[in-house]
Amino acid sequence: AIAVPPKIYKDKILSLSKIKQTRIYFLKNINVKQAKLLGNLANIFVQPDVFESNLNILGMKQETIEEQIPEADSIEDTVSNINIVEKISSIEEVYVETEQVPNVNIIDELAINNEEQSEDNIEQENEDDINYENVFESLYNFQKEGAEFLLEHKRALLSDELGLGKTVQAVSTLKNLFESGRIKSALIICTSDRIGSVGRLEGHVDGWIGHLHKRVPELNVVHLSGSIQERKKKWQSAPDILISTYDNFFFDIVENVAGSKELKHFNCLVLDEVQFLFNRKFDGDKFLKSMNPKYIMALSSIPNENVKNNLDLIFKNKFSIKSYLRRSKKDVVKETPGVVWQNKWLEMDEDQAVEYNDAFISAKEKVSWLLESGNPLRFNANIFTILHQLKQICNFSANSIKSPKTELLTRQIEFIAKNNKKVVVFSQYDKAGTKKIEEILNKSGIKYLSYAPGMSTKEMESTTKNFISKSSITAMIVGVKPGRMKIASTEIPYVIHFDLWWNPASLWQTETVLRSARSALLSENLSVYSYLMKGTIEERINNLLFRKGLLNKNVMENIAADTIAEMVANEEWLEVFDMPDNKFKNMYEAALQEIWTKIENYSEAELMEKGKNLFTKLGYRNLDLAENNNGGYFDMRGIIKKVNYDQQMNARFVFNDYLESEEIKNHLTELREKTNNGKVFLISKGTFEMTELILPNATLIDHKLLANYFYQFRVM
Repeated sequence: AIAVPPKIYKDKILSLSKIKQTRIYFLKNINVKQAKLLGNLANIFVQPDVFESNLNILGMKQETIEEQIPEADSIEDTVSNINIVEKISSIEEVYVETEQVPNVNIIDELAINNEEQSEDNIEQENEDDINYENVFESLYNFQKEGAEFLLEHKRALLSDELGLGKTVQAVSTLKNLFESGRIKSALIICTSDRIGSVGRLEGHVDGWIGHLHKRVPELNVVHLSGSIQERKKKWQSAPDILISTYDNFFFDIVENVAGSKELKHFNCLVLDEVQFLFNRKFDGDKFLKSMNPKYIMALSSIPNENVKNNLDLIFKNKFSIKSYLRRSKKDVVKETPGVVWQNKWLEMDEDQAVEYNDAFISAKEKVSWLLESGNPLRFNANIFTILHQLKQICNFSANSIKSPKTELLTRQIEFIAKNNKKVVVFSQYDKAGTKKIEEILNKSGIKYLSYAPGMSTKEMESTTKNFISKSSITAMIVGVKPGRMKIASTEIPYVIHFDLWWNPASLWQTETVLRSARSALLSENLSVYSYLMKGTIEERINNLLFRKGLLNKNVMENIAADTIAEMVANEEWLEVFDMPDNKFKNMYEAALQEIWTKIENYSEAELMEKGKNLFTKLGYRNLDLAENNNGGYFDMRGIIKKVNYDQQMNARFVFNDYLESEEIKNHLTELREKTNNGKVFLISKGTFEMTELILPNATLIDHKLLANYFYQFRVM
């Protein structure tokens, strides 16, 4: 008989002919599938005697077994006939005896290549090996299902409609595969806007690199960029994860910058927006044979059969995509918030970069002149004119109708059109905005309507009606602020802000205009995308507003735009132009430090008073305080007026110096149960272990952010 360790049993024993007598170790939590496999052993093994020398190589030992097990007619009989004779910690021994047959060399059989196993065995992952613990943190339920789907199938296509979070699902899957040891490296191929970055954008997780850094920071993630020689070194460095654009990848393969040696390093391949393979001359089968990945994850924003059919033409034989999951926004509407906001951060092209750098130098000179004038009114009147000049270059260089923003815009609108959906595109500029966008869409063959500032009310109403009613029209290009539109419709699932007004209150008007109905009545949620440029004034404004807490929509959405504007001092605008006023900065930080200290020393009664003052200034009414009998926190309840209804609010002030993730989850769960899908706030005199939440309308406020709000709203 043979004592077979679990891994050898799983991987090798099914390839053998019959063995005379076998003893197999396996885990206690045997499932029905394993029982069936054990029941079939009597019909699989055809080996008689196994030699001692062979068993020693495998770490097994031969043993005589006298007990006979009758032939099993069913899985149930198999389980009942298994004789458990010994238990060693978490492992059990099971005896299975079979008939004698002619001798064959077992070592040769154990060396059978995995490729000769059935496709089902190659494709099917043993569910008992999959550990989901802590891997799917901060995912919606439908995203957990998507990640589990990718884990359980080695060749899989996930086609989720644009806006459902395919990247975070795939990153969660990669985290599990790396942590479980099933893969050692991965190659990710995606579009340029999906590459991402780390550490530059405060308050944002940027692209693949950002999500990977957040969930698996221990991995060495390399962006395949730079000159040919630089890219060659990156290929040869054999990182844990290599991320490339489709253009760089195909160039490097065709020009032999990377060959079979470099490709074989990666045993997992991720193809983001896999449809970008379809228009290229690409021998997928030949490429995959040279790479031989253990896992292939294909992702697409177009959930229809055409993507799967086209993939079948590229990936054939053992690399064909066997498993397919597709979902639309309507399929998961009950699991998502009514509005999902997402910033798309891009890099300027070469022409933009040259033009922007010259303009930024000129802008600093103008700002210096305004400061020297000593007239704060003149400064306020001109600073935003200078900002707009720079922001227009972020859209386009002067002599071009193309830019990274239009490339992304065209791509997203094409996805939306193929899914038979509609999108509203906003731009605050004419020549450097709507006009060039319209020209691009004309060349792309995308049908659209224009909603221009000079139109009469009747013309605007007619344009809106035609846009909603005509299925052939995909986009409406809008040159006014969202607050000036009249287009309350639940049939528009996408909004794109080609450029942003600096004041976030203008952005938040999008929800008021397009989602006046309650979220529960929507057939699908609203995805709002904002295009911004890295390394520009847009990044600097984002970082400034984030540090001040002014980008937190859950807190600030009811504050008037003028009030938010007053919260940014002239000295802080100097910081945006890389001209920091250090004296002001030191005074500001000292004031916040003083407030932090006071908050830490507040009694419960004092914190109740200040908290009530803050939420009154945030627009909440009917505020009611409720103390916890066991101490440790108190709750504050209230309501806030929405367009068609009153929204409930529940804020919990806790006195702990530090809250762990599990405590945070427990508090938020309890608050949500009391709030009827309203807003919830967890506010601490200390700090939190976790800062990211996927719960809609939920906000964490630690002592530093609380001090910021006390300062901005003059609560102290």
